[in-house]
Amino acid sequence: MRGLIQAFEALFFTRKPGTDDDMDDDGVVEVNQRKLGTVLLIDDEQPFCETMAGVLKAAGYNVLTATSGSKGLNMLRYAPRDIGAVLLDHNMPGFTGSDTLPYIHKLCPNVKVIGVTALDPRKTPQTFVDGVHSVVRKPFTSTELIDVLNKVLSDNNPSSSQMPATSPAAH
Repeated sequence: MRGLIQAFEALFFTRKPGTDDDMDDDGVVEVNQRKLGTVLLIDDEQPFCETMAGVLKAAGYNVLTATSGSKGLNMLRYAPRDIGAVLLDHNMPGFTGSDTLPYIHKLCPNVKVIGVTALDPRKTPQTFVDGVHSVVRKPFTSTELIDVLNKVLSDNNPSSSQMPATSPAAH
């Protein structure tokens, strides 16, 4: 339920134009005005979701989070036109990123999907790599994630297999 409430808040409540604070005259906290679009983050690790949501919001994105593939798919069902990109973890219990990916493409054929994984590139399933616009390997920096997201969203080609997989510089 909390995820659904966050989804509605991020999509429908925006900051009043010209105000810098997060609270309106009635004392209601509002979500930042949509600047760069909405990103759905699907990862089973709640602390990772919270950290990445903060990073993405600071970069100007609205962020929805889901802690499983099935929860993420439910969010896509309710807001298919509002979500511009999905950050999809590959290694989740039960319904993996590879399991979730075909349903994302079916629900939202034009959404940009960025795969997120800590797997060795040689062990990442080729079907997952081929089905996403780009792959970001954990660990990565905030800058690397934002750069990949901006590049993927600026690419007007809806075909997911056209984007090469990326690998952040060695840490």
